[in-house]
Amino acid sequence: MPQKTEPGAKEKTDRRGPLLSAAILLIIAASAFIFGFHKIDDWDFLWHLRTGAHIIKAGPPHTDLYSFTAAGKQWIDSQWLFQVIIFLVYRLDGFAGESWLLATLAAVIWGLLFFAAPDWETRTIAFPGIMLALWAASPRINLRPEMFSYLLTAVYLLVLERNRKSATASIYLLPFLQLLWVNLEGLWPIGLVIIGAYLAEAIIGTYLSKADAAPSRILAVLLIAACACLLNPYFVRGFVFPLTLLQDIAGGSNLLRKIIEEAQPPFPAFRFPLVEIPLLILIAVSGLSFFLNRSKLRPAHWLLWLAFLFLALGARRNIAFICILSCPVLAFNFAAGLAAKPSGADLGRRLKIFCAALGIGLALFLDGTIASGKFHQWDRTRREFGAGFDFSKYPVAAANFLKAVGWKGNLFSQLQMGGFVIAKGYPDWKVYVDGRLQVYGSELVKTYLKSLKDYPTFRAESDKFGIDAVLLDSSDAMVKPLIKNLMSDPEWAPVFADYSSVVFLKDNARNHQTIQSYRIQFSR
Repeated sequence: MPQKTEPGAKEKTDRRGPLLSAAILLIIAASAFIFGFHKIDDWDFLWHLRTGAHIIKAGPPHTDLYSFTAAGKQWIDSQWLFQVIIFLVYRLDGFAGESWLLATLAAVIWGLLFFAAPDWETRTIAFPGIMLALWAASPRINLRPEMFSYLLTAVYLLVLERNRKSATASIYLLPFLQLLWVNLEGLWPIGLVIIGAYLAEAIIGTYLSKADAAPSRILAVLLIAACACLLNPYFVRGFVFPLTLLQDIAGGSNLLRKIIEEAQPPFPAFRFPLVEIPLLILIAVSGLSFFLNRSKLRPAHWLLWLAFLFLALGARRNIAFICILSCPVLAFNFAAGLAAKPSGADLGRRLKIFCAALGIGLALFLDGTIASGKFHQWDRTRREFGAGFDFSKYPVAAANFLKAVGWKGNLFSQLQMGGFVIAKGYPDWKVYVDGRLQVYGSELVKTYLKSLKDYPTFRAESDKFGIDAVLLDSSDAMVKPLIKNLMSDPEWAPVFADYSSVVFLKDNARNHQTIQSYRIQFSR
């Protein structure tokens, strides 16, 4: 005989669902906030910040401002709106405000992933997947323009999932969000790809007579969003810029791709196993979930999963996209797959308990190791928990020396130091090269690398561009040959040195008095 259900038992279960969802959401958002709450340590952040200040006064740049090697060359600054945002935050609360902004963005992104699942039951199942995605994507949680691409990716998925379930007017927000995206970061074509995948799903659903969202609405949104991409300071040039960037950097034999660590593939090197192994697990589990739900495959999900997997396997900088997508994919496939089984209800209850426990365990591990500083030792980022900017890897004292003696001119430094030099000395100082590699091109970058070890190449560049100061991180093995050659050259004099950096000035009329006052005599 069927067992009687006690009065109020269903109500009690229904009340527990939202409470459990709220607790899980709080854990996810808090964990993501903790991952984002660290000192800003991105090499490019300072030139982004300096450019934000320039845009507030003079508008988005169209030609290079900062270097003497690419002066006047076209610069399509597709990240100009991001730069304005971080400058306004800096003016409001300094570098501490930037850390708070980053942490808030991380919390919002992963909170949205929780809501991408359709109900509290599937959200519980998605809980450990969301935590695993946070773990695997953690190297990318830095205050870079991509953070807004991750945010908009999560928003697009949430809106389109809601629209598929029940047609909603919120889908018409996507063209406005696309307009923001095209002015925030160069990865904006991903927004069109996401809409296109859901359009394909709607067309397939209509063809198979399934109750999917009407293709005409999504098609209209896609066309308007594509037109919105032209509304940027560079118009057509800004629209085609991502293709140019792809051609410059994505080529397998291209020098720029080889020297940019984030543009290199995550596998099979396993250089950062702490985050690459969770990424591999997430990819494997989300891929297997399609097999579990093979009778009800979602075309939008597997099309995007394949596209984002391709991007992630091609470059570390793209791993966050497959991490973000895996969360709704896992939630939908596991929930639908279990519902199709005869014993699905019982298995579902057990799975929810297991997932809740696993998610809490992952959160405790990640939050504890982040707060203690262990996690960022193990993942080799050496990030420091807390608010502010990490200046420890920059030659602050050397730059202060140049400012104190009133030096102005063309300065040669390492590529990764370019952003710091720009922030510290522009417009009095101009750099040889910095992180805006698309402005310089592969030939100049190749010459820069050759200059570090081949002294005749450096001397030729010095004569060509009128370089009269060199600032180097002496702990970097790549610059040891150049330091040795500068020491031996009577035309150059060391005028500053500390435990990590050294400054040389060329002995010309402008620098001679400073050299007389500050020349350092090194013993052999």
